Amino acid sequence: MKRALSVARLSLSQLFWHNGGKWLLLFLAGLAAFLFSICQSDGVLSHELQLRSEYALHFSLGLLGLSLLWMSSISMRGDIESKRLHMLTSYPLARWQIYTGKWLGLMVFGGASIVVVLASIGICCKVLISNWEETDEAAAFQNRSWLVWHVVQPPVLDIPAEIEKAVHEKKLAGELPTREDQQEFETGLREQLRIQEQVVAPNGSRTYPFDLGKTTRSGEGLVLEYRFYTSGRDQGMDLTWDIASSQQALRHTVTEEVFPFSTNSFEIPWDVIPADGRFTATISGKDNPELVFNAQNGVRVYYQEGQITGNVLRFMAALLMHYGIIIAVGLAIGVAFTISVASFVSAVAYFLAISTSFFQGFLKDLIQDESGALIYRFGQFMVRLGLFLTTGLEQPGIVRSLARNQYVGLETLGLNMTQWFGNILLWPVRVTSAELARSLSDLGIATLLGWLAYFAFCVMAGMLLLRRKELDRVH
Repeated sequence: MKRALSVARLSLSQLFWHNGGKWLLLFLAGLAAFLFSICQSDGVLSHELQLRSEYALHFSLGLLGLSLLWMSSISMRGDIESKRLHMLTSYPLARWQIYTGKWLGLMVFGGASIVVVLASIGICCKVLISNWEETDEAAAFQNRSWLVWHVVQPPVLDIPAEIEKAVHEKKLAGELPTREDQQEFETGLREQLRIQEQVVAPNGSRTYPFDLGKTTRSGEGLVLEYRFYTSGRDQGMDLTWDIASSQQALRHTVTEEVFPFSTNSFEIPWDVIPADGRFTATISGKDNPELVFNAQNGVRVYYQEGQITGNVLRFMAALLMHYGIIIAVGLAIGVAFTISVASFVSAVAYFLAISTSFFQGFLKDLIQDESGALIYRFGQFMVRLGLFLTTGLEQPGIVRSLARNQYVGLETLGLNMTQWFGNILLWPVRVTSAELARSLSDLGIATLLGWLAYFAFCVMAGMLLLRRKELDRVH
């Protein structure tokens, strides 16, 4: 391992002093500060900090990911074409030690880059708070800025999956003979499901189930936050929330005047939440119009979950996992291709990764085509292959969580393709206990397993290519 560490030190020194690493760090710090300064929100301090931090983190860390992919491929290919790697193989160094050393050196640089970006944004936040004109608002925000909140949302109906299931049943019954009939049925069903999921009828009610799990109860209680829209009416209205559980003695009712198009919230004491964390929140009103809630974040609860220091450390760990795969893929690309081709392939791979959702939708359209033509089958194969190859390069969806002081954990990474791959690996567990497999998936274990499997695949591919590379002759 000492030899691998020696290679890591050499690679890091070469990258920082001779391959533009120090200039990249300065550029990332400046870019984060610049984006933070030009973004604006609605004039509320907490909203300003959230939006500015989110945009600065998104662009800076996205650029860092692309830079690490490109630098790792160019670093490996540059060492091969300049014969530096040939010189290393003349020493008693195994190929795996060379690969591991270069990976570690690039990982250290990636970790330092994350620290630089976070430090730059942190300084900008401090300056903004200290220069805020509303001193009372700034003081109130500072008192709670170190707290981290765990956000829990009610189950969201998977509308595409429900439509796909209904269409399949209709086709088996022979009720959708043409493509036009299918499209008409899908449009009507989609509208019906959206109304069912998002709309509270006039003078009606709607119940949202929540499951907090067995969590540490800190603070005085949890907060229920909601936001809704109406058509043709923007004045205040009285709405009632009834918090209930299977234990009838634990109930809590809140009636308040609220306004549409604004964020409303109230506190729920921990005393009314049962030990298993499961409860329901029912909204109802009198003389209220039709209410429309956002399907993703229209209603949610959150509670205190630690402090920002631990959240930042978890954020950095998740990003390092992400960059570890990026570097492994870049090293494999650098071994396999020349410098010009490696530059092109690394850029294409990264942009394909950030377009995963688009290609997933494209794949669904291909699958739904029933012509059976060879071109469609070939298209399905190529899109599936591309999605698999770029699975691990998908950026974790944790930037918004950090910017909004929300808990960052395995279950919040949002890596859909990696989770799908991990669920396949959980198949033996699912055969034994479907409930246990579902619990592990909800905890983020499926995402972690998918990441580990993809990382192992990339590392083995890179090492295999390096072992088969002819590096024994300097000339």
